[in-house]
Amino acid sequence: MTTFRLDLVCEEALLWAALPVDRGTLRVLMDCLWNRACALREEGLLEGVPCAVTLALMTDGEIAAVNRAALGVPGPTNILSFPGTQVEEEAELALAVETLLRESLLYGQEPEDHLVRLLAHGLLHVCGLDHGERMEACQAVLEEAGRELLRRSGA
Repeated sequence: MTTFRLDLVCEEALLWAALPVDRGTLRVLMDCLWNRACALREEGLLEGVPCAVTLALMTDGEIAAVNRAALGVPGPTNILSFPGTQVEEEAELALAVETLLRESLLYGQEPEDHLVRLLAHGLLHVCGLDHGERMEACQAVLEEAGRELLRRSGA
């Protein structure tokens, strides 16, 4: 059985304080989403799931620079996904914490729920899905698993 490795990267200490969950809960949440993605792979809905993810927490300025360099798009975005060269290899996610908080206010969502949404979305991109009906269905499954985990943990 494959195990999941999560590497957390954060250059700004204040981002940890602004994140709606603590590091331990973030690790458990990512593990939960990964396990659910593996189940979707077993059901034939995903081609593969990376065995390791580096999750970088970024400011709007940092993610805007990555967005421009990687995609040629100006400005910040909420999450960027970089799959490995093979879908089973290590992947990278870059999460803009400031954008997450701003969007949760804009959308009227709890920051924890929006965090689950963005992480599920990013993870599915590194699993090889692009926007569309199948991604929406898989994302709903991952989001429900993530929200249930946070409810049970009291986060």
